[in-house]
Amino acid sequence: MSRNGSRGEHLRAPFVQRCAANDGAVTRVQRYSRGTVNNGILLTQAKAVGLTAAITVLLKRTVREPRPNGGDRASFPSGHTSAAFALATVMAKGQPRLAWLWYLRAATIGWSRVDLRAHHTHDVIAGAILGHFVASAVMKHCNHHDDLSQVSVFYKEW
Repeated sequence: MSRNGSRGEHLRAPFVQRCAANDGAVTRVQRYSRGTVNNGILLTQAKAVGLTAAITVLLKRTVREPRPNGGDRASFPSGHTSAAFALATVMAKGQPRLAWLWYLRAATIGWSRVDLRAHHTHDVIAGAILGHFVASAVMKHCNHHDDLSQVSVFYKEW
């Protein structure tokens, strides 16, 4: 029993807090080794990648371009690249000093899709442009809701 009479409340209070997000209350863990993970950035990432994926699927079903390896007719645009650039754009906003690393990772994913002959070069370029601009639009729309400056990818081990 805790001091206030409820079982276990004294254990949870320092570790968990309720914080408001765009779509309601979200529970998050507070203790991390470097800074905090802001739920706003996680929500922004999900929105950016989700919207990018939806637009990518719509374009793939509309254009129906064959892949260079002779596979299906869903080459344009590259879904892997569009998602990678959407994520990189959000992370670059939250971590401007590491922007080059996030975009390098996204570009490497795009290059690998061409190297594997899963996409043409223009599929990857279109995916990169799509991912970047959709994520930018999502961040502009969510700007007053989400603080993207408190990003950490290093979690404390339990």
